[in-house]
Amino acid sequence: EKVDDAAVAVELIHAYSLIHDDLPAMDDDDERRGQPSCHKQYGEALAILAGDAMQAMAFEVLACSDRLDAAQSVALVAILARRIGTEGMAGGQALDTAPNTAPPTQEHIELIHRLKTGALMEACVQMALACADDVKDADRRALESYAGKIGLCFQIKDDLLDGSQESDAAALPAVIGREACRQRLAELSEQSLQCLESLSDKAADKADRLRTLTRYIAERND
Repeated sequence: EKVDDAAVAVELIHAYSLIHDDLPAMDDDDERRGQPSCHKQYGEALAILAGDAMQAMAFEVLACSDRLDAAQSVALVAILARRIGTEGMAGGQALDTAPNTAPPTQEHIELIHRLKTGALMEACVQMALACADDVKDADRRALESYAGKIGLCFQIKDDLLDGSQESDAAALPAVIGREACRQRLAELSEQSLQCLESLSDKAADKADRLRTLTRYIAERND
């Protein structure tokens, strides 16, 4: 029950980020999931305000939760704020929209992916850990490492599924090729599963959903 409010907060942040990501000043996307994007339906001003309101609501959910104690609420607010700010989503978007004076490298693109996508997935794991009792330090490190790897897996798979990425000079398939992307995806997927195998017996017994999630991210078709 403690993680329910954390999950709601993450979903609010995710929805806000998609609305803002679609704006003309960002990725300038007219559609989201087959429907007109928020700014196309309601105008840019309302789309910006809707995103702003959802970001504020995410922190309100955490601050006002009656299922978390005060220390846990503060910890969750800090984790989420850090992962969506300059060290996470906002920082990644800044790098993504900055003018490039040199051809993009694999390292630069993966850094953007880690910040824009991976950071929020890391937040999910870190927030769940903040709600848990008696987590061993080694298990905590393994799960945080796992989260970073599946975040990058998710974005690489997204790039592979999006055929238009091949013509985008700043996308990983255009920089290293589709076959190298597939190899990188398989490598990260295997590394994330190894993180789960390194968990202590008590934690490893509860990791089946994470193993399933890893395989879904790497093998999904949409």
